[in-house]
Amino acid sequence: MAFLVDTLPDDKVIRAVFSGTVTITGRFQALQEIVALHEQNKYKKLLLDFGSAEGVARSMEESEAYAAKLAAALPNHRMKIAYVGDVTQTAGIESLAALRGYFYQRFRTSDEALRWLK
Repeated sequence: MAFLVDTLPDDKVIRAVFSGTVTITGRFQALQEIVALHEQNKYKKLLLDFGSAEGVARSMEESEAYAAKLAAALPNHRMKIAYVGDVTQTAGIESLAALRGYFYQRFRTSDEALRWLK
């Protein structure tokens, strides 16, 4: 798995682009970079682009553990999150995100996601 985390300053968006086979561990590594950029820039919009990535089957427990790590990493911050990629792999994540105060929406393309984030 490879990932790149950067910012889109004009849109005040943090962007994480994933490729290859994505694991929960890899997502947490990317999360650490996202948190660092969030603390530095205070951007409250996040684009997660999994369009060139393949997900790994995971249990609901693993998904909940990851969501808890996300909530713990950003306890006082709420973010608007746009997810690009295979929507079948995100079943249940929207509900977990909403319960933790994150606005989460799935999209087929980055352009659609960026329009929603604006």
